[in-house]
Amino acid sequence: MITINSHPQNSQPRNSNPQNPNPQNPNLRDSHPQNSNHGNSHPQNPGFQNSNVPNSDSENLHSQHSNSPILQRIPQYYAQMSSAHQAIADVILQSPEEAAFYNTGDLAQKAGVSESTVTRFAVSIGYSGFPELSRQLQEIVRARLTTGERLRLSRLPENDEQRAVAQFFEDDIQNIILTLERLDPATFERTVDAILNARAIGIVCSRSTVSLGLFLEFYLNLFDKNVALFTGDPRTLDLLNRFGPEDLVLGISFSRYSSFTIRCLEFLQKKSVRIVALTDYASSPLVPYADEVLLSPTAIPSHMDSFAAPLAMITALLRQIAHRVPAQVADTLHVFEETWSTFNVYAPAFIPPKT
Repeated sequence: MITINSHPQNSQPRNSNPQNPNPQNPNLRDSHPQNSNHGNSHPQNPGFQNSNVPNSDSENLHSQHSNSPILQRIPQYYAQMSSAHQAIADVILQSPEEAAFYNTGDLAQKAGVSESTVTRFAVSIGYSGFPELSRQLQEIVRARLTTGERLRLSRLPENDEQRAVAQFFEDDIQNIILTLERLDPATFERTVDAILNARAIGIVCSRSTVSLGLFLEFYLNLFDKNVALFTGDPRTLDLLNRFGPEDLVLGISFSRYSSFTIRCLEFLQKKSVRIVALTDYASSPLVPYADEVLLSPTAIPSHMDSFAAPLAMITALLRQIAHRVPAQVADTLHVFEETWSTFNVYAPAFIPPKT
């Protein structure tokens, strides 16, 4: 039996300092809400510590609170707001769980203001625009809500279908953009090195993230890597016991975090196995056990997560591996192609009819 404390008191990655979850990645930032249900494993945002800033000094107020979570930031700006901005603030503060799933038009209608006023409101409290404000609000409420509650709220309010479908794609695009913005190239390259140099590779994932693990395992096998996928099979502990310092394990989990994945990483850390975590926040409970952390948001206004961004991250890793060792990959794929041809794995090449 593996015992676990998913939020250890020293909740920071190995060989790190408490101010940065990844000492080799200075760009790693924690965008996870401080008021979430993941405990106080990460350091408090210094922007929380001084709420007694004179209202007359708006620039100083912005500098002190630009990193504060939205539900703390709005009250700090409230006294300076116009009546229209206060109306928007009231809607958010009174029903943050519902407001998290509003688009600009929905929030404008609820507050009785124009859509441009909503955009100006977001900028006035330190966001680049409404999408950034909305993402942070969603990150806060998704940590509080059950899957069923998120489904119910994602239906409020109803929009025209064409607009809603376009927004679905935009949500994924924004998550991919955020992934790229948060990516530290040095961390990415060290992860590629670790994959190439590992004696054996384990992929630990559970529930919906098994889809990501299967994709990664499939293509690493095509690169002739010794790969094992761990998703909760009863033999997991026996097989993980074979891993040691020459091996690599990639743990994949997002909010709401899998206790199975956390337990496995804790166990492997004690065996000095090199660990890479693919997760959503720097305050994720996977981070304290990882040598390298790759951040990829999955939050969308829905009952489900979107894996567009983490799948893009995995694809980028695989492409970089192929770029690093093209001859080796080509030789391996040639052998596979011969086998596939022998067993008629793929249908004959399709030639479109002439029109």
